[in-house]
Amino acid sequence: MAYEWNKTVKGYDMFEASSAFQKAIRRCDEDQALFWMAEFYDSGKAEYLWKRMMIMTAEDIGLAEPSMHTHIRELYQSFQWMLEKNDKKKSERLFLTQAVLMMVRCRK
Repeated sequence: MAYEWNKTVKGYDMFEASSAFQKAIRRCDEDQALFWMAEFYDSGKAEYLWKRMMIMTAEDIGLAEPSMHTHIRELYQSFQWMLEKNDKKKSERLFLTQAVLMMVRCRK
């Protein structure tokens, strides 16, 4: 089967997965948020996930936690820096995980 750009590695529709990820953040569901984060990461779609999280800091979190946008942006920069290091252990994933957990646990 040829890889489709709008599917994740396990065959989930990318936009349905994105919606499920955002709902997990809104509902403070760590397990689901981390599941979808891993699905996007393993599918090579981490950049899309970072973009969604930046938008979510305004749409879903907003003034309840005004510094969240800055925290997510800084974690993204650390993620990028680790990607450039080409670490075989994929340490950049730690920053993505931290960002997701911060968003799940913050006020909304």
